[in-house]
Amino acid sequence: MHIAQVAYHGRGQQRKPDVAYLPELHESCGLDVDAMYALLKELQGAKFVEMEDQYPFEDVRILPAASGWNALEMIARFSEEHEIALRDILVDGRFDFLQ
Repeated sequence: MHIAQVAYHGRGQQRKPDVAYLPELHESCGLDVDAMYALLKELQGAKFVEMEDQYPFEDVRILPAASGWNALEMIARFSEEHEIALRDILVDGRFDFLQ
């Protein structure tokens, strides 16, 4: 959820689409470096994200589904347009907000 928040909310147009910049993500996530990389490794293994570029300029790209559709981006955009906290939908499972 936090990666989507950094990637889709409050970013300038000069940034790459679907990308959370690792330094910004690390500063805001509250995890130490080892815990953050362990979580990113799990997300990579599940093909939810991929790492781009080399340290210290790494980025975390949110991957679309095999069909090419990026559900996370659509949900993030919807939450922003309707002023619903992304956390309410993704973490609390309030999918009723999407109706």
